[in-house]
Amino acid sequence: MVRASTVIIVSVVYRRGVRDPLAASIRQELPELGMRVRRVHTAQLYRLVGRLMDSEVKRIVRDLLVDPVIQEARWGRTGVSSPSLNGRVRGAVSLEVWLKPRVTDVVGESVLKGISDLGILTVETVRAGTGYLFEGLKGKAQVQQIAERLLVNPLIHDYHLGA
Repeated sequence: MVRASTVIIVSVVYRRGVRDPLAASIRQELPELGMRVRRVHTAQLYRLVGRLMDSEVKRIVRDLLVDPVIQEARWGRTGVSSPSLNGRVRGAVSLEVWLKPRVTDVVGESVLKGISDLGILTVETVRAGTGYLFEGLKGKAQVQQIAERLLVNPLIHDYHLGA
């Protein structure tokens, strides 16, 4: 039986206690937008499309996507986005930023090549994105402002807000 292609979202985050330089940079820029947050978390996101077994996903994460000293990863199938950010902090608002489908994703292409080099040939496409989690804002409207004024170029990015 041939497995149908599925979508797997991998979320790579810094371990607790390890400084997240992207989050620190964003936090410093927010006062210029008239906003303050309690915390910002970020994640490197990877959308893998293919016929993958769980053991292959584990190998991709372990051997290619994560520095085990400072990072950890979680993943979920079809429609589960930012698994490591969602649910991490109650009342926080998440944001995902992805390149539009027609924009060349050099990071995604590089990861796809790395997966092939591992001998895993069932991955069709890889897209890279960035996940953000904002604690202490007054809801989605503020996160939308941050996205549109600081993090997203509407010509090349799509973004999605979460609760």
